[in-house]
Amino acid sequence: MLPRKYKVQNANSREEYLNHKLLAVVGLPSTSERLAATLFHISQMDKIPSATIEAIQAVAFILEEEATTSTIKELKNQITEGTSKEVASQVITSIAPHVANMLKASDSLNSKISQLITQNLQMNAPTTTTSSPATNMAMFYSAIIKSNANLTQINPQASAALARAVTRDCQILLDPLDEQPLHDPSQTASDIAEQLQAAIEMAHGDDTPIIAIKAITCLHNGALLLELDSTLSAKWLRHEDNKKKFIDALGKPVSIKNCLFPVLIPFLPVSSPIETDNWLKSVELENHILTGSIRSARWVKPVLRRAPNQRVAHTILQMTTPQAANTIIRDGVYI
Repeated sequence: MLPRKYKVQNANSREEYLNHKLLAVVGLPSTSERLAATLFHISQMDKIPSATIEAIQAVAFILEEEATTSTIKELKNQITEGTSKEVASQVITSIAPHVANMLKASDSLNSKISQLITQNLQMNAPTTTTSSPATNMAMFYSAIIKSNANLTQINPQASAALARAVTRDCQILLDPLDEQPLHDPSQTASDIAEQLQAAIEMAHGDDTPIIAIKAITCLHNGALLLELDSTLSAKWLRHEDNKKKFIDALGKPVSIKNCLFPVLIPFLPVSSPIETDNWLKSVELENHILTGSIRSARWVKPVLRRAPNQRVAHTILQMTTPQAANTIIRDGVYI
């Protein structure tokens, strides 16, 4: 609380005093800029110590600077807001026609895509006599035969080809390593099957499918050709870990040979080092097929029987998968 001897005791008396002394503009609100002007007027009054005058002027300058900064900020905000609204309005006005055209083009494109899908479905609808050429190009021969029962009924050759493909997928070739036959002439096929079935049972694990031997063929070189009950069984036995367990259980020096798929490559330069692994890997890399897809390569005609000036010869690539073989047959090979 201020002592009673001072006339200014509150906001109302402050306004009255300043107006009475003509230190403020009557009727106008007090702002930082006007307060600074009032302080400058006070500093010009008589009988005020110089230190007080300096302090009053310092405060006046601070208020004046604050008023100037506040005004600048307000102007900046007004200019920014107005400019942003104007720019946004101009941008919207400029891009609106382009957006409308894009929406129209999108609707038209969706309509055309729907029409093409409908036409494609109608063209690829299954019939009793033909199948879609586009679908057949993406499938292997055995897959086409399996997916078209009507074709197998009409074409006996297709049925025979399907049967051979399925049988080959189920076959396992056991080849002796020490040139000793894996079967005795006195043994029957049933005896050999029991012996092999016992070895399979010993190699069984928790995830082993039910495996049964359907047929056994005794080859002249002492090898055995097994036909299992399913391709799943054959795939399980070809796995490296399962293969090792089966051979250990059999107790004979034997190897399990995977099926190979030969592909004829005509007119290959005779200078090609087809016997080296680096050459085989370079062919796989150049033709974008999986590493290990080419097991080996050999010349069709023995080297000693070539003509003196012969520059090219036919070669056979042994492929490990039918997919790789079909890829080379379909697309050719770059060497």
